[in-house]
Amino acid sequence: MLLDASTGGSLKNKNENEAKDLVEIIAQNEYRAQNDRGTKKIGGVLELDTQNVLLAQSKLMTNQIEALVKHLTTPRPYLNRKLK
Repeated sequence: MLLDASTGGSLKNKNENEAKDLVEIIAQNEYRAQNDRGTKKIGGVLELDTQNVLLAQSKLMTNQIEALVKHLTTPRPYLNRKLK
């Protein structure tokens, strides 16, 4: 339907070259429209590729595990007093 409207009638009335030209023009217009709009960035949001996301998650998990290990291996004097 979009192609029919763009031709000002029916696409069936166009020859192969005219139809091909029309499709190319529509594709170029869509491409330009997307690039002219640009991507609007939301404040405080950072776009990362998959590899960087995985690295960041890995680092976060490493920090959490280190904090947990430190917490579990730190002597707790109040427990020693209760056991005596």
